[in-house]
Amino acid sequence: MSKLASKASELLSAGVGHLQAGRLARAEQSFRKLLKADPGHVDGLAMLGTASNMSGHHDYAASLLERALAKNPDHLGALYNLGVACQALGRLEAALACYDKAARLAPRFLEAAFNRAVVLQDLGRLDDALTRWQEIRAAWPDSAEVHNHLGHLLIAREQWS
Repeated sequence: MSKLASKASELLSAGVGHLQAGRLARAEQSFRKLLKADPGHVDGLAMLGTASNMSGHHDYAASLLERALAKNPDHLGALYNLGVACQALGRLEAALACYDKAARLAPRFLEAAFNRAVVLQDLGRLDDALTRWQEIRAAWPDSAEVHNHLGHLLIAREQWS
């Protein structure tokens, strides 16, 4: 392993550890150091985008995540977190496209499936949302949150019909 690759791995690991511990500023600092050394590091871009999302900097997160996806269009973490950023920014169709692709890549990725159903519901595509919630409930039958969303959707559909 080269010296740069070793340093990148070290900084990425440190950043992930900080992120998991809720130390967002320190995580961002580690990822920024990584990107200073290797500006195109896909995981560094994706993780700084994730940390930026968590800090509420969704525009910046989206730009980082788009850069990561330009290098690796199937990066599941970048896809999911770009969906989160777009959803927070009100770009629901873009968020849906990210969650749709994430669902194709990882059909059992609960958070992506969940957000996909929420976005469909927010777009007023209630029949599509109902189908997604039913699929999610079948895969995770013990999730109270899924049952709650499904119940609210069924009430909303009744009121709209």
